[in-house]
Amino acid sequence: MRRVINRAKVFFARHFFLFLAGLALLGWMTMAVIYIRNPPSQSYQHDLDGHIEYSQLIAREKKLPAPDRGWETYQPPLYYLINQLVHPLDSSTHGYRVRYISVVYGGLFAICLFWLLLYYRVDPPLALLVSIFIMSAPAVLQLFTSYNNDALAMALAALFLAALQAYYHRPCLWRWLAIFLVVGAGCHAKFSFIPAVLASGVLLCVSVLFDHQGYAHVKRVTFALLACSAGGLVLVPWLYFHNYRLTGKIFPNNIEHPTGFMEKVRFKSTPDLIHFLFSPPHLKNGEWSTPYAVATAPGQIDWSKPSLFGSALVTATYGEWDYAADHPFASFRLLSWACLTTSMLGLVLAILLYRPRARVPLLLAILALLSHMSHLSFVHPFANAANFRYYAWILLPLALVLGIGLDELGWRSNSRLVLVTTVILTACIVRWGFLYLLIAAYH
Repeated sequence: MRRVINRAKVFFARHFFLFLAGLALLGWMTMAVIYIRNPPSQSYQHDLDGHIEYSQLIAREKKLPAPDRGWETYQPPLYYLINQLVHPLDSSTHGYRVRYISVVYGGLFAICLFWLLLYYRVDPPLALLVSIFIMSAPAVLQLFTSYNNDALAMALAALFLAALQAYYHRPCLWRWLAIFLVVGAGCHAKFSFIPAVLASGVLLCVSVLFDHQGYAHVKRVTFALLACSAGGLVLVPWLYFHNYRLTGKIFPNNIEHPTGFMEKVRFKSTPDLIHFLFSPPHLKNGEWSTPYAVATAPGQIDWSKPSLFGSALVTATYGEWDYAADHPFASFRLLSWACLTTSMLGLVLAILLYRPRARVPLLLAILALLSHMSHLSFVHPFANAANFRYYAWILLPLALVLGIGLDELGWRSNSRLVLVTTVILTACIVRWGFLYLLIAAYH
């Protein structure tokens, strides 16, 4: 008996921070469930009726609906097929159950984040703190409590990055198969998964050109690219036999409209383009308090923001709530700005603490931003298409940059340990306080 107790003590000592990570994950998931049961009335659920309609059409007809049958039926089908497990025709409970599944997707995202930090040899206590800091963002909570295929797509993007990292450092057949399966599933979840694969593929090609590590390295990269390509090709049968044969289009879109509703953005000059890409959100026109839409006139809503950067910054900080009305709490506005400060502080620290060991995650984050901006700038008519929910997976490489920078700073010294821990935990308290007041004010 004593031997068993001693072995248990040794195991617990070795895996103490894994135990703490499990408790932190359980706490986050509990908060997410509480949020689902008590959502702010002013929170946005993108195209909720359209997503529920897609799930219900599959349940009623026992087949995939035509792409032009409903508002969201042009989307890849995996998310809605999974939703068949929770009785889509039971309108009283179905929405809640699907959102509970989204919390599971958020748990997978958090696990991949923590694992990647450990894989890059970030000190376990620091990896746990950075993971808590990332997952405490209101935008992350909203994403992984929504009835939307973004939750599944971002969880699979995180899993893809973890699988690709594992294969790159230690190639083996089952890891190659994991990449293939995750890419195939991600492409069937949502098209916003694809930039994660493209950015990673470009980075792999760059590594071959600039890191001269011989034949073994080229072979490893080649097989990784083949796994990504093969997984992407799994989507082709659905694109052809479902989309093309039913509509005559490979990528039909539900908001193509003969009235010109989907006219592309056109820039008259280079300054107009630069303004659209990079101008910060304005302080007085409601962009901060209405992160999704900006009122341009009484009774009229402009569904875009002045810039991609403004939309990305606001939605990545707060998620998407409309809290422009008066609040019963005098401290609410102050706390909302404190919430923004914590997010900006994390980004600034990641930049200032950059270390060469973080060059791969940093390049991945830059490539991700460029891919999204290049697509949205010239194709999509709405600046709010730079919404955080489309590229939330970028938090993983940014967390790696932050974690590696703090780790190499020598954070284990007593003064720095106390400072880093205090700052991160204070940021988390501020964010959860903002959420609490938001729920209390608008529930």
